[in-house]
Amino acid sequence: MYTVFVTNSFVLDQDIFNYWLYGYSIDYAIKQFQKKQDKISYQILKNYVIDGYRTCELLETYLKHPKCFSGQITFPISQSYKTLLVKKYYSFDKNVMRNLIGKKINSRTKKELDSISEKTQVPLIGCRRIFDNLKRIQKKIEDLENKDFIEEIKKEYHLPTSLASQYAHIIFTNLLRLDTSKKKMASVSYTNFERAAAVLYNYWRDPSNIYDFDEDLCQDFKEIKTNFFCIKDIWEEYKSKIIFELQKYGHDSTISKGSQIFKLLLRNILTVGSTLCNSKENRNIFIQIMDKITEPCISVGYKKEDINIIFDAILSQFYELKFFDDEFINKYADSYKRLVLGVQQSSLQFLPQD
Repeated sequence: MYTVFVTNSFVLDQDIFNYWLYGYSIDYAIKQFQKKQDKISYQILKNYVIDGYRTCELLETYLKHPKCFSGQITFPISQSYKTLLVKKYYSFDKNVMRNLIGKKINSRTKKELDSISEKTQVPLIGCRRIFDNLKRIQKKIEDLENKDFIEEIKKEYHLPTSLASQYAHIIFTNLLRLDTSKKKMASVSYTNFERAAAVLYNYWRDPSNIYDFDEDLCQDFKEIKTNFFCIKDIWEEYKSKIIFELQKYGHDSTISKGSQIFKLLLRNILTVGSTLCNSKENRNIFIQIMDKITEPCISVGYKKEDINIIFDAILSQFYELKFFDDEFINKYADSYKRLVLGVQQSSLQFLPQD
């Protein structure tokens, strides 16, 4: 005589999935359940957790390759539940990812996971999952050309736009080897670095690949700087027009606090842009923006609102400069706009957090 159970649904305990996902041991998971289920025997809880961990391990093949989920028949899982599991599997601890952004995702970095685990208090197995997921996605898209990389990640790994975008920005930063490890950047969070990287990705990236800045744009930045720096009186004219624009809209406090750095900001914006032409110098783009833009603004007491006001004026008054003819303005207007907006929006990410 046999008893047969037939089921057409699949449910995985989300607490067990989370413990397994972040690399916590079975013993740790059992102890957590004991705190909540103190009337259930240890052996029952142990069997329950072990069975859950075993299920997670069987699921992992499909989680690594989400496209395989659609055709599998082992687990009768609804599409919405698959989406949830995949999203969780590719999610990550931000402190762990802060230690991976800007680095080569190779065996040398993998050896650092022990210290990253100790620093972040995320179990080593959880750190390895985050590392391996990043490596898997990077390997898939780094050689693609003329693609929408965020859409490719979404399609291949069935991730939501927000998570796919973060992976694209991280991979862009890593392939360009943009330095995020300088001592003065130690307090910059993962979130702020990712947002700064998103700005560079959206405004300055070569549209045909994910591992380079736009060469034509960089050349424009260089030529704009050359034209500015060969005109002695342009800085005073530009500053005067900016002040007039700010006065027109009643931004007197922005003028009184920081008019002395207007010329410095103008020069530094162009300097930041010109560094993109040099592959060795552009690795320091984040520290350049922090040193040349954010810190001068902080020194005069500028907040986010002040920076946005002054940069809006910088951009609008470019078109009013008498030293440049219409041909020059029309040729470089779009590139200058991309430069100013890129510097503006990325510099905000390095302001002290309230």
